[in-house]
Amino acid sequence: FTSQDRNKMIKFSHKFHLVEIGADCENCHVSVRESNQHTDNNLPIKKTSCATCHDVESKSECKLCHYEGQEYITFETPPRIMRFTHRLHLKFEGIQCITCHKKMDEVDYATDEVNIPKMSFCLGCHDNALAPMDCMNCHDQFVMMRPASHGVDWLHEHQEHARSGDMNCSMCHSEGYCQECHSG
Repeated sequence: FTSQDRNKMIKFSHKFHLVEIGADCENCHVSVRESNQHTDNNLPIKKTSCATCHDVESKSECKLCHYEGQEYITFETPPRIMRFTHRLHLKFEGIQCITCHKKMDEVDYATDEVNIPKMSFCLGCHDNALAPMDCMNCHDQFVMMRPASHGVDWLHEHQEHARSGDMNCSMCHSEGYCQECHSG
């Protein structure tokens, strides 16, 4: 997410809050339902977010969440590589936070690798039937985007992947894309 190592800043468990306490995501992420910009910081950045359930003014309760000697620092806004609006998505029937943010009930801290949806997941709805599949809806500079698999030797390596079918090339490339180089 950011340069901040949040698990060293505050004690927290999504699993505990969701499973043991029965909290909803929006109990802590109070701004998410009205979040209309990809640059919004929907993290519980102020202790008032915690005050709904915790006595944040009690010095005896500080160690419940804060490490001793750790100064209170507001969480940075996570960097965004795409445009996204929670407000729009949460308006659709059946879509909840856990629809896209999987396995939150199994982790303490959320990570990009486990809990943030990958593009292939988004394309489950953005298939031009349920929702538009237009790169410009989400990506500012999609021409500059390059998946991690497309390294320096990609021009030579892509043949192996294309033959094995282990990549979904159609996520980004049209059917005729290969013909631009492979004509005849």
